[in-house]
Amino acid sequence: MRTCALFLVALGASAQGVNFYSLEQEADLGARMAESLLHQKTPTAHLQVREYVQRLMQKIKLDAPQDYKVSVIVEDTRDTHGTHEPVVLPGGYIFVPESLILAAQNEAEFAGMLAHAMAHVSGRHATRLLTRNEIANAANSSPDGRTVPVAMLMFQREFEAEADMLAVNLAAAAGFDPAALARYIDRTQVDEGPKAFSSMPLRSARVEKIDRAIAVLSARAYSQSAEFLAIQAQLR
Repeated sequence: MRTCALFLVALGASAQGVNFYSLEQEADLGARMAESLLHQKTPTAHLQVREYVQRLMQKIKLDAPQDYKVSVIVEDTRDTHGTHEPVVLPGGYIFVPESLILAAQNEAEFAGMLAHAMAHVSGRHATRLLTRNEIANAANSSPDGRTVPVAMLMFQREFEAEADMLAVNLAAAAGFDPAALARYIDRTQVDEGPKAFSSMPLRSARVEKIDRAIAVLSARAYSQSAEFLAIQAQLR
């Protein structure tokens, strides 16, 4: 009974956006995590690539509680799902792998994934997930320890869906075709297995939800920049 009650508290915290971490604590945690990650990864050697990603983020325009601190790195840090999604750490740190730039077929696809990462920063998803982990750990009384992982996967899926919805609107507002995000995910995401044991919404459900969000947007013309192809060429 106690486990169930505390798990419901975790669900309520998710709905209300509860966060045990202050912005100062989040910044300190993120700085330490980013320093550790940078010891393991190689920053891109291409100055123009770094500058291009910075300009694209400025074009997307999303205010966040913390300043964005973007780095382009050579290696994927995690690619379980095949999407080359940037790593987002507390405190506004975003690590964009070169492989994401290479996997995108056009600028709109890359912009959609970058907007998705920025949405994670704006929503403070990293520390909100840590908060839910603390609540769920308190609720977990099962000897095999499976309750917490399953609960955390559910919350991760919730945050991924939240970032998708915001990315659709951000991309469109910045002049990028938001349908490109759905196309990229549909082409690249590999489902891990049953939804309950995945940190991502299932690919088909994710694409369908993005398509529904796009359907309510006002019709408009979208543009593409030839610069993206030049940036890709530098990395090949």
